Order: sequence, then C-alpha cells, then structure tokens
Amino acid sequence: MSDIISVFTVRDMSSTPGGERKTGLTPTWVFLKKLSDNTDITPQPAVTEISGGQYKFTYDAEAHGEAAGQVDAGAAVPNPADRYVDVLLTRDSSRLQNALSAAGARLDLSQAVPTTNTAQSVGDALNAARAQGFGKWQLTGNVLHIYAADGTTVVRTFTLDNAVDPTSRS
Repeated sequence: MSDIISVFTVRDMSSTPGGERKTGLTPTWVFLKKLSDNTDITPQPAVTEISGGQYKFTYDAEAHGEAAGQVDAGAAVPNPADRYVDVLLTRDSSRLQNALSAAGARLDLSQAVPTTNTAQSVGDALNAARAQGFGKWQLTGNVLHIYAADGTTVVRTFTLDNAVDPTSRS
C-alpha cells in the first residue's frame, strides 16, 4: 500500500480582510485515533507546509485503519475555529489495484478461463458469462449444462423448475 496525501488550508477569518491564509506555521496533532477502537495512532504523521497556507501530511488508512484527528495550527491563529482543523482519514475504494498487488494477485486479462473452478468464484462467473454469451450450453429435460471452452467439459449444472418455460433455477 502507499500513503495518501491529505491537504488542508489554514486561514485567519478574524484578519482584515477576512480569510487571510496563514503561512510559516508548525501545525501539531491534538490527537489522531483509529475509528475502530479509539486507540492513539503513533507515530503521528509529520505535517509540512506546501505553500500559501496549505499544509499536508501522509497517512495510509488501508494499512493502519481509518482514523479521525485534529491538528492545531498554533497560537499564531487566534480564532479557535480557524486554529483547530478536524481531519477524517478513510479507506480509498479506488485503490483496488493496490489491494490486489499487496495480496500478491495480478490481474491478467490474457489468462485462460479455467475449465474447472470453485462454485461462486470469479472463474465460475467467467465460465457462466462465456457460456451464456458465446459458449456451449445444453438443456436436457429440465437440466441446463454449461460447458468449458473445450465444448465437452461441463463446468456448471443448473436444475430448472420447468423444461419448457423455466422461471427459476437451482
């Protein structure tokens, strides 16, 4: 897995004009806790300034767990509503490829669809899709057979409720 960069901006709404970005700060953590059990996360990620009042830190919620925390921008920001920044660090569902890589799995779109597989697995779904779309299948009485790419190996069998006008299978 890899860390996700989180960015926040520190502004001073009590300044004139309001909303002045605060630069040159050294924000520190008030707390950073796992959402699963409220335990403290240590070490806490370092917070650094990017530019123009924007600050960043990195955290990997996939590896360390989802978390919530609060950053203190420091006494140079007089208004508490501006000084304390709340953060929520959640898993990123778009990181599927990273999860596959971490598990040692590789998505190979050129690999052959297996002729034998575990029921309710990805291979089972691929065989069913292939057979339904362009592969061989055969209805014998009220039993539907789905065949592997070789056209002879039965990879899945379904019993239909009716051989002529089926409405369900088991």
